[in-house]
Amino acid sequence: MAQATGSIAAKKAKRSFSSSAAAPNAPRSRTSARRKPIGKTTKPVPASEPYDIGQDARLRKSPKFALDYLNICLDDPDPGLFLVALRDVARAYGGMTKLAEKTNLNREALYRSLSKRGNPTLSSLESLLDMLGFRLKIERK
Repeated sequence: MAQATGSIAAKKAKRSFSSSAAAPNAPRSRTSARRKPIGKTTKPVPASEPYDIGQDARLRKSPKFALDYLNICLDDPDPGLFLVALRDVARAYGGMTKLAEKTNLNREALYRSLSKRGNPTLSSLESLLDMLGFRLKIERK
């Protein structure tokens, strides 16, 4: 039985020696250089228009739409929504740079004050609304 054990150990040693001395595998070659389509699409999807462009056109075309948009956003409990809506209307009516020049306000300060967390002064808000063709009005509930 001792011989059998020795011969098995010799075979295992021979096997492990021969596998480690084998040459490394050669890199596999591609079977096909051309990519195959996975599936067919029915037709290409047309690019959609960004929301801001369509909204700017509606705000510019109809001052009544811009007025209603501002009033609805002003009625919202979140005061930041009105400032963002005012920024949208300002962008549609020529952009912040143009309005900053007309209102004698700093463009960066205008962007900051019309952000969601902005806090514009009453005088800057009135001058901006005046340049856009609107006015601030207080009415009874």
